[in-house]
Amino acid sequence: GARRQVDVSYQYRYDDNFIVFLDAQNILDEETRFFVRSPEMLFLVQDQGLVVRLGVQANLLDGGLLYF
Repeated sequence: GARRQVDVSYQYRYDDNFIVFLDAQNILDEETRFFVRSPEMLFLVQDQGLVVRLGVQANLLDGGLLYF
């Protein structure tokens, strides 16, 4: 399928145990088009819009990871 999408990812590492992150997908709000056999045969158009994730990753004392 044809896909023109711009994504951005940023993370700030406070220390070895604490990270704040931001992920933004499809920041230009482009639709996704899927074709069958040729560009003239449009099969599916999806418009999922902008998707943003903001979170915290923390390393636990026992070595595990915790996401918020």
